[in-house]
Amino acid sequence: MIAILAIALGISTSSILFKLYLLSTSRFDTLARGGDMVVAGKAGTLDILLGSLNLEGDYPAFIPRKLADPLRSNYQIQFQDGAAAGASAVQSVIPFLYYARLNDFRGIGTDDNFLNRPAGRDPISLKEGHWFSAPGEIVLGATVAEKEGLRLGDSAVLQSWSGDASRTTFSAKVVGVLNPTRTAWDRAFYAPLPEAQAAINGDVIQQRSIWQRDVVNYLLVYVANDQFGSVESLINQRSVGETVRVAHELERLKEVTEQVKRSGF
Repeated sequence: MIAILAIALGISTSSILFKLYLLSTSRFDTLARGGDMVVAGKAGTLDILLGSLNLEGDYPAFIPRKLADPLRSNYQIQFQDGAAAGASAVQSVIPFLYYARLNDFRGIGTDDNFLNRPAGRDPISLKEGHWFSAPGEIVLGATVAEKEGLRLGDSAVLQSWSGDASRTTFSAKVVGVLNPTRTAWDRAFYAPLPEAQAAINGDVIQQRSIWQRDVVNYLLVYVANDQFGSVESLINQRSVGETVRVAHELERLKEVTEQVKRSGF
């Protein structure tokens, strides 16, 4: 009986570990593609990766949106201590701010760079309609449109979301639907960044932001020919931001998953 119980316990434990492995593997299938580097508030690197590219976890910290300006303009990033770094290797910067929910789906404030990515890099296209061009307009990911039964011209009832308990309800007009990407981008909807910033709870801004409403949660950065250079170290050491190399953290996540799989076997 002891032997039978031991075998049963061993099988059940290994099967649980194997199920955890399968669950973890599914994360790689849906992990969105957007940028070679993610800039976020200082936190765990895996949390940043999953929070930005798999749309999971708690509400993330704020960073100043103006951090994107010198990167986009190919100007030097200048810090108060005189240190500087060129940004000529940066191809594109996509701002990313969580601001609302539609049931279980998250709303992201961003701009045209989300749709207009560098040539040949993680293309995203519209299935119907157009990209937002005015306040009160949203574009839906494929899964959101399907699960919520929303079509072009429909009004979606949204709830503000900025990491606090309070919620305000407002509506937005559906003006576009994205083609399926089979990634986390399908599970989100998208709005103009200024509108998303305005939707953030004022008390949250007062408590968590010294930049008022001119904030984002993440910057998704495309880097030419893997030339991260000194920009990476300067942001990590001399600003409130932290950089995460997507490919590197993805390998770390895979290593953790493989350890679970080996334990299960």
